[in-house]
Amino acid sequence: GDIKRFTRMLLECNSSDKLCVVREYQTEVIVVPVLLVGFFVIVLTVILWLHCRGLRAKQEQPSSSSGQQGKKMSFRQRKECCSTEKRYIQLSETSMESLLHSASLTLKELEIPREKLSPSTWQLIKQGRYGSIYRAQLETGDPGKTKTVVLKALQDLTSPQEVKDFLGRIKFHQNLGHHENLVELLGCCVGQLPLYMIMEDVSLGDLLTFLWTCRK
Repeated sequence: GDIKRFTRMLLECNSSDKLCVVREYQTEVIVVPVLLVGFFVIVLTVILWLHCRGLRAKQEQPSSSSGQQGKKMSFRQRKECCSTEKRYIQLSETSMESLLHSASLTLKELEIPREKLSPSTWQLIKQGRYGSIYRAQLETGDPGKTKTVVLKALQDLTSPQEVKDFLGRIKFHQNLGHHENLVELLGCCVGQLPLYMIMEDVSLGDLLTFLWTCRK
C-alpha cells in the first residue's frame, strides 16, 4: 500500500484519475499482452513451418516414385503405340479388302475381265486425277474384233478414301445411264488393285479441247 501511495505521489495524480491508474499498472496492462501476442505469433509460425515442410516432403516423395513409374509407363506406351500402329495397318488392309469385295458385288453388272484388255495396245494419253489414262483395245467377244476404249486407272498405292472416290465416280456414270451426248461407261475392273474404269472413246476428244479448237 505504501508503494502505491508513493507511486501516486510521484505521478502527481489523484486517486480518482483513471489515467493515473493506467499509468500505475502499465506493466500489467501493456507488457503482458504484448508478450502473449508475441508468443502466439511464434507458435503459429512454427506450426505453419512444420505444415509446409510436411507438404513439401509429400510432394518430393511421389515425384521420385513417379520418375521411376514414368520410365515404365513410357516403355509401356511405346509398346502400345507399336501395337496400335500394327492394328491400324491391319484394319486398313481389311477395310480395303472388304471395300473391294463390296464394290465387286455392287458393280457386278459392269465388271469386265481384265484379260479382255490387251496390255500391248495401251497408249498413254495423260495423267488424270487418280492415275494414268490410256487408250486401249477391248475384246468384244467376236474372234479377231476389238473396240477402242479409254481406260482410266487408279494407282496401286492408294488410300481407302481414294478408292471410295473412284468407285463413287463409277457409280455416278452408271446412274447417268446411256445418252447420245454423254460419254458412255462401258464397264470397270474393281475386283482388285489397280482399278480400271472403261469409258467410250470419243473421236473428237473432250469437250473443252473441242470448244477451244472451234474458237481458234
